[in-house]
Amino acid sequence: MRSVIDIVRVLRERKNLGVRYPLREVVVVNRSKEFLDDIETLKSYILSECNVKSLVASGDKEKYGVLLKANIQFKELAARLKSNQKDVTTYLKTKVSQDELAQLLDVGKLTIGDNYVTTEEVSVVYTFDPAKLSGGNDEWEVQADNQSVIMLNIKCDDDLLKEGITREVINRIQQIRKSGKLTHFQHAIIHIVGLEANSLLENAIKEQKDAIKTQTNSTIVLGEVLNNYPICCKESTKIKDIAFDLCLLTDNTV
Repeated sequence: MRSVIDIVRVLRERKNLGVRYPLREVVVVNRSKEFLDDIETLKSYILSECNVKSLVASGDKEKYGVLLKANIQFKELAARLKSNQKDVTTYLKTKVSQDELAQLLDVGKLTIGDNYVTTEEVSVVYTFDPAKLSGGNDEWEVQADNQSVIMLNIKCDDDLLKEGITREVINRIQQIRKSGKLTHFQHAIIHIVGLEANSLLENAIKEQKDAIKTQTNSTIVLGEVLNNYPICCKESTKIKDIAFDLCLLTDNTV
């Protein structure tokens, strides 16, 4: 299961999608029922670790455009087959079926005419046809290991972005509270200064003010600090390349 989580993180890094931003779906394709059952048992944990809304575990390769492909170890094959190598190699490149490759995986050996190959000479790897999935390469990032194909839906709508932004804001507030040496039990007022009106960032904060307050014990105010209230701590930061300031006021300074 750890490999699935690690691959999802690699896919996120590849597309610069931070783990604080939720994604819609991850699909895990594997031929082993036992493996798929384990995935289902640990689904909640995997979803939490990957910050993904939905997980599908499937053995249906065709549905998700997953294909088996022969990866020929030419040196090992030539050492045993010698003059027969060319015919066997041509067959593996142009004629071998998905069922035959599955057989090679299952039993470790495949007969081709009067010859045979083993998994030491021909490994079987997974490939992916993006045309099989809605959105194709624009919406899916894919990687395989020796057992599974992991497909991550990387399409991010406004709701997912806002949820991720909320996590980022909570993180920044926790940082400035730490700089101000506040304990969790001390209430604070945080002014967020410099956001463009009606921007995605501002709207996300407005919609999630209550959730942010619950998580951080901080009341959020959008706009400048008025009436010359003394500022306990001030920090400049960025979220999604949008710069703004955080001004921390404790109840003692208001």
